[in-house]
Amino acid sequence: MSAIWYANKEQKQDIEKSMAKHQKKLSAKGKGKITTHIGKLGAFTLAEDYHQKWYLRKHSVLVEALGKLQTLFSM
Repeated sequence: MSAIWYANKEQKQDIEKSMAKHQKKLSAKGKGKITTHIGKLGAFTLAEDYHQKWYLRKHSVLVEALGKLQTLFSM
C-alpha cells in the first residue's frame, strides 16, 4: 500500500492532477488503476528513539555504501 498526505487544498489538487496524468499513461499501456491512498495530513508523532534509523543500524553494508556515496559527492 502507498499513501500521499496533503496539508492543504492546493496540495490535494496537485496530487489529484498528477495521479490523473499518470493514470492516463498507465491506462494507455493497459495497466491497472493507481490505488495510492490520498489523505489529509494529521498530527505527526516521531517514533521512539529505538525505532529511528533502524534499517541503518541493522544493515552495516548499507551504512558502508552511504559513506562511500558521501565521500564521492563531497569531492
